Amino acid sequence: MRKQSPLAVFLLILITFGIYGIVWTARTRGEMVRKGADIPTTWLIIIPLVNYWYFWKWSAGVGLVTKKLDPIMVFLLIILLGGIGSAIIQDSFNSVGEAEAPSSATPSAPSQQETSETTVAADSEETSNDQSPQPPAQL
Repeated sequence: MRKQSPLAVFLLILITFGIYGIVWTARTRGEMVRKGADIPTTWLIIIPLVNYWYFWKWSAGVGLVTKKLDPIMVFLLIILLGGIGSAIIQDSFNSVGEAEAPSSATPSAPSQQETSETTVAADSEETSNDQSPQPPAQL
């Protein structure tokens, strides 16, 4: 999950009169779907009454991803506290991101020079095993 200051989330929601809350909800939905949550499209939040169902599914996704927040509590935080609830949930997302960071470290890809050197070395081994003369490899 993308790490972001909970205070920044709250202030941006406050300053933009709630517009950033929609952006934040859509962004976090996308991240949770990539982690296996079953959350429908964010466009459903503009339909009266259906938006409650959407936030219920979104809350279940938060519970699945964070593994420490209860979906009912998340639903109540979002519906009753709005921006403050978003900040609290963002803090939990940050905890998930910190827990994933050490395990998601991947080795770096070899540089272009290392790849070229490996190719040249492999070509020279092939020519030494082959009896017929070969033209030099072009880089």
